[in-house]
Amino acid sequence: MIDSQLTNPLVSVIIPTYNREKLVLNAINSVLNQTYKNFELFVVDDGSTDNTRNLESQFGNKLKYILKTHSGQADTRNSGLQYAKGEFIATLDSDDVWNDDFLEKSLSYISDNQLDMFFSNWNHCISPQYNKKGFGKVLAINPFHVLDIKAFREQIFKEGLMPPSSALIVKKALFKSWNPKINIGDDTYLQFEIIFKNQKCKIGYTEELLWTKNRNINNICDGRNGSFYRNLVVQDIKLMANDFSRYLTKKEIDYFKIRIIQNQILVLYYLFCEKRFSADIKGIFYNFFSQPKLLFFALKTGILKVLIRELRKD
Repeated sequence: MIDSQLTNPLVSVIIPTYNREKLVLNAINSVLNQTYKNFELFVVDDGSTDNTRNLESQFGNKLKYILKTHSGQADTRNSGLQYAKGEFIATLDSDDVWNDDFLEKSLSYISDNQLDMFFSNWNHCISPQYNKKGFGKVLAINPFHVLDIKAFREQIFKEGLMPPSSALIVKKALFKSWNPKINIGDDTYLQFEIIFKNQKCKIGYTEELLWTKNRNINNICDGRNGSFYRNLVVQDIKLMANDFSRYLTKKEIDYFKIRIIQNQILVLYYLFCEKRFSADIKGIFYNFFSQPKLLFFALKTGILKVLIRELRKD
């Protein structure tokens, strides 16, 4: 929890990036334009092959540029974390942008309510023609909410966790760094770790839109998509379910199983679109029909919305 004596705390901001020499400029400028000025900015380049390395000369001492061997997003965030001196940690994906008052308002909420983590709602820019709120009014009429672990767990298993660009975390709340074994959801794993291992953790959330999430196919996942991407998601969910099994209720275990089934449905969808077959198909169908009740809930609770969203991406 935040030290009440800190009146102007240092925030360490980490931007992981890979082959986004143009997009990352918007993310960087959104940090440099913050109304709250006591921050350090690390741009960690995961072995880009474009001109991303020119950032060092372009911005000078306004940021610290770190070039590393390509190894994935978790290692990339960790490379920034090892240099971080701030009392707070924030990561901003290189295609997202913060509002100018993102840090100021986030810190104010944390200080006023003695929080360990704070999240804000966002404008989700899926395409130039289609935008939506990240979350609608998901909790109550009050636009700001303080949640204990029980309430937060209920919320995340209902609506999902927040994207990494949304979070401001007290550094002392981190048990470890991001897990490099996770392919896609390293931020999800980190948030689960915080809430499962600290039962006194206090979280805040505002429905106010404080940043913009942009969807871009050239992302930190370096172009992984289709059935390959969805199989990686399945691997991540299985790893999280296994690592956190002793903390989970039966309902939460079923949630992970449903997420696996939903993503396996997407694997089949993409295999069909890609006109190819996989040795895993029999195993997927066996998983479906060995758990008919969970298959029903997987179909009922959002898979059609997910398919529509995937079609929009195409």
